[in-house]
Amino acid sequence: MTTPEFSPGLPTFAEAISKTFGFLFTDFGFAVVHQEDSWGEHGLVVLESKDCRVKFVYDRGAVQIFLGRKDAAPTWSDGTGARKAWFYLQGVVDFLEGRPKRSLAQLLTEGEQQKGLSEGDDLAQAAELLRPVGGEAFRLFGQDDQGGRWSSFVSYYTDHKDLSRELREKHGGARRATE
Repeated sequence: MTTPEFSPGLPTFAEAISKTFGFLFTDFGFAVVHQEDSWGEHGLVVLESKDCRVKFVYDRGAVQIFLGRKDAAPTWSDGTGARKAWFYLQGVVDFLEGRPKRSLAQLLTEGEQQKGLSEGDDLAQAAELLRPVGGEAFRLFGQDDQGGRWSSFVSYYTDHKDLSRELREKHGGARRATE
């Protein structure tokens, strides 16, 4: 088993990622490429494989997980200039599983159901969401467009992202809008 190498500073968050997402290290060859800590209230961990990156953000009790291509900057920001670099895990999974884009009402209902979950529960749910589609998701984020599949995803996600932003604004930055 490959053991992820985290630097000191994020022991709790990093250990939770290592434990809950161990399959990323053992099955897909991910390694830690960046991490930051801000006095235990904020944490950022970025993992990288041969195909893509996964970003874990901890912010005042909320955990969010994003997927990005290998050139996605390991920063708190979700893009570079006008280009979106990081994509919410839930939006990626929805696309891969062929789910129709969800309405704001559906996202609001889902957001209400997520309130009160611990950070560990957030990570566990995300791991179970990613595990069955991980290989397909990582190939999607590889550099090959796979016959237009990446373009289809970006188009799908753009609409999904607008709903996500509206949801966050409605809840004043509520946690886990659409992860």
